[in-house]
Amino acid sequence: MEVIQIAAAEDRELVAPPGEEAAALLVSGALEAPSGRVARPSLFDPPLAGWFLPPGAALVIHAEAPSTVLLVTTRGAELDGEGGDPVLLEQPEGDMRGRDEWERTVVWLVDPDCGARRLIAGQTTHASGGWSSYPPHRHDGSGGEPYFEEIYHYRFDPEDGFGFQGLYYTTDDPPEARLIRDGDTVTIERGYHPVCAAPGYRFSYFWFLCGPAEDFKMVLDPEHLWVEEGLTPPPSDER
Repeated sequence: MEVIQIAAAEDRELVAPPGEEAAALLVSGALEAPSGRVARPSLFDPPLAGWFLPPGAALVIHAEAPSTVLLVTTRGAELDGEGGDPVLLEQPEGDMRGRDEWERTVVWLVDPDCGARRLIAGQTTHASGGWSSYPPHRHDGSGGEPYFEEIYHYRFDPEDGFGFQGLYYTTDDPPEARLIRDGDTVTIERGYHPVCAAPGYRFSYFWFLCGPAEDFKMVLDPEHLWVEEGLTPPPSDER
């Protein structure tokens, strides 16, 4: 993943390497390309917009204002052939997920509907002090589901905010808790990965999943399914 800063009136070429797909998501700013124009005042404003680039595709974008773009390309299994023109994508609304302190808005932008075979991408936003990727889930193939590697890129408002990214596993490997700040990026190769923000700081993160897009499946931690289902917690010896 590359964080690209583009000055006003500057042109920049975005490229998907041969045999790999790419996604370019606009964090903030205003960009124009042959396929159309996208703009958002800040990363907390709609719409989430950007481009999907098939293998070998190139896109020249012109910045009408200072702009920030996240460019992610796939790694791993190569794709057969070269795949056509970049696809402009724009999604003004997201889905509300969870409730209470784990309620958040999830926006999907890149998925198989736009032609992606190895990439899924979007953005999740929630209020201060909230939890996300909750109940905890994984998509690491440890239970026979397809394997996906994921990138989280975090942003806070105000920018001096912070949070914690949890990582824990179905094996005896020790769990981790990483302090995250505005602009940090974490690659999630496996395990359950809930994340939370400090009170007082609005929080959003862009996420990119690499794997067989049409077969995406996430597996919830069975110990916390009762939260998703709105039930009372079972006794600890029954979890």
